[in-house]
Amino acid sequence: MAAETGCASVMIGRGALGSPWIFDESFDALSREGQRAYKARVIARHVALIREHFGEKYALVQMKKHLAWYTEGLGHATECRARIFQTRSPDEVWEVFQSYWDRPRPEISQTASTLSARIA
Repeated sequence: MAAETGCASVMIGRGALGSPWIFDESFDALSREGQRAYKARVIARHVALIREHFGEKYALVQMKKHLAWYTEGLGHATECRARIFQTRSPDEVWEVFQSYWDRPRPEISQTASTLSARIA
């Protein structure tokens, strides 16, 4: 592909899917809460741009795709993605995503104790 198009950033661009903040060098210096707020602003802006530039049907497809990528690292991400792909309107997909985004994320110790109980 690089030989045909002359591009040099295919792999970098693919790495940004679901985490475009990787290009902001100051992101890692933010607190955990700061990073979450930053991500929320980027995601909301991305969704607004999708809705502004595309018709409802194509906006829905794009929102489902991108919001599914943004679930990476969320508690209950698998369940969230399943619900995202069942939605039928841009409003509904955004509402579903936000309901999962706003859920408290389980702490690692809670997750580990839950897994330990299942294994035992």
